[in-house]
Parts: sequence; structure tokens; C-alpha cells
Amino acid sequence: MAETALNFDEIKTLISSMEHPSCSARDAFADMDQISRIKYWLNFAADRQIFEIKRPRLSLYAASHGIAKQDEAQQGYFKDMVSKLLAGDHAVNEVINLASADLRLYDLNMDEPTADLRSGDAMDDQALLNSLAYGLMTVEPENDLVSIAAIGAGSAEVGRAICHNFMPFIDSKLNIDIADVDLEGFFAMLKASSGYELNAIIGAILATRLAGVPVILEGYTAIAAALLLDKLNPDTHWHCAIAPSLDAQDADLRAYFKAKNWLVLDDPRPYGLKQASAINGGMQIAALRQMLILDNFYNPDKMAS
Repeated sequence: MAETALNFDEIKTLISSMEHPSCSARDAFADMDQISRIKYWLNFAADRQIFEIKRPRLSLYAASHGIAKQDEAQQGYFKDMVSKLLAGDHAVNEVINLASADLRLYDLNMDEPTADLRSGDAMDDQALLNSLAYGLMTVEPENDLVSIAAIGAGSAEVGRAICHNFMPFIDSKLNIDIADVDLEGFFAMLKASSGYELNAIIGAILATRLAGVPVILEGYTAIAAALLLDKLNPDTHWHCAIAPSLDAQDADLRAYFKAKNWLVLDDPRPYGLKQASAINGGMQIAALRQMLILDNFYNPDKMAS
């Protein structure tokens, strides 16, 4: 990652200044069916009527953590995944092709993991700023839907540990304390305990918010990024929908976010099939495209209005 001229004060200003009159409209979700919720989310996130999804993208942010530096099996798994993704030979590539979407893999020094957060800060100030700035620059306004996920050794473990602060039912062997995080302490917490990919996703959430691009957040790391931003300013993430991690805690995650009026997308898996990280995002893109096609076919009068 190249060094950035961005500074912490600029990011603080960006986070604190985000405001939109429709943010409180999530309260209306309780009276809507799921299709109405999804269309409401797409339209308000983009600030226009969306009748079809033309340029969707699956964005994968790849990085490694010091806590998994000795985990050769995990490192090998994700290196193999990246190699197959780049060659077009992974199941994610197949799902993205079926969804007629674009796939972007952002490698944030995957071969150079963060420091082990259990024995000191995960990164220094410059690395933190570089990864935040990197995420801010990965968004293209012409995309009308982006699904975001993270991959890499230790990424899910750190994401789970952060989510555990909000949802104690999520088991985590790693302890990350964010009880006192506010706008002033936000960057100290990220410096101490985050990862390059998590920071980049925070930047991407902010950038898509500014660009009016609806976002699907898949997996613990992407969800953790939104939960941290929620502590600082809920208006930073109202354009995001949640695609919970596909494991035994899926039902609890859905219940938690629905109670908070966050949009939770339906499980897109056929026949209860389990799959690797990021495939869920591609399946969600395909499902949403099909939903809009069918909705417009059976309600053609809306297209003309």
C-alpha cells in the first residue's frame, strides 16, 4: 500500500459529518414485507429509484493477521484461494459469472501480516491511515450494488472478537475490548487490534455512503466494521444490508440485526448448502437481480412512472 496524505482529523470530520434525513426511515421496516424492505433500502441508499441492477461488484479485501502467523494450514488455504480467484478457477468466480457481476480482489499486503495484537499494537499510525485510505479509493460510483467481504488468515477470528463485544452469543477465543470506543479513541483501537482488510472495509463503507452505492456486508469482518462505525455515527452505514455469516449462529445474528432494524437479507443457499467465504455475497447479488426482474415483470406500471 502506498503512503497517503490523509490524516486522522480528516477521517474524524468525515465520520461525524455524515447525515441524511432518511436515516430514521429504518423504523418503517417493521411494517414492510421483505421485498418492500429491499427495494426501500436500494432506493434510499442510491437516492433514486432502482428498477434493475446493472453494474454489481463483489469486493474482496485480503490480508493476514499476526495472530495466525504460525497457522500454516490457514495461510495455505487463503493463498490457494487467492491463486484460484486470480486464475478464475474458484467457485466464487463461477457464482459471480452467474450473477453477471464484477469481481475485485484487493490484496493488502497478504504476505506481510500485521503484528500480533496479543503482544502489542497490530500496526502503526501510517499503516492504519494507509489501509483506511486504500478502502476509500476502492469504490467506483458507477457500481449500483457492491458486496463486501474479507478473506485472509486470522481475519474471521478478529472479526468475531469485535462482534463479540456487541453480541456475546458469538464465541471468541480472542479478546478485543471496545467498551470505551468513541470518535477520539476509535483510531487507537484500530491501531491496537484491527487488520488492514478491516480498516479498508471501513473506508469502503464510508466511500460507498458518499457515492450513494448500496452495500451488502458479508461475514464477521465486514459486519464488525459496520458495528464499529455504528458506535460513532449510525448515519455512516444506513446504506448497508447484512448477509450474516453462514454458520450455526446465523439465526442469532439475524435476530440481533432485525431487532435493530438493520436490513438482513434472506439466506440464498440452495438446499442448505454450505460454502466458503464470499460465495454468499455473489449469491446475494444474483438473488437481488432476479428479485427486481420478477418484481418489474409483474408490476410493469412502476417502470413507466
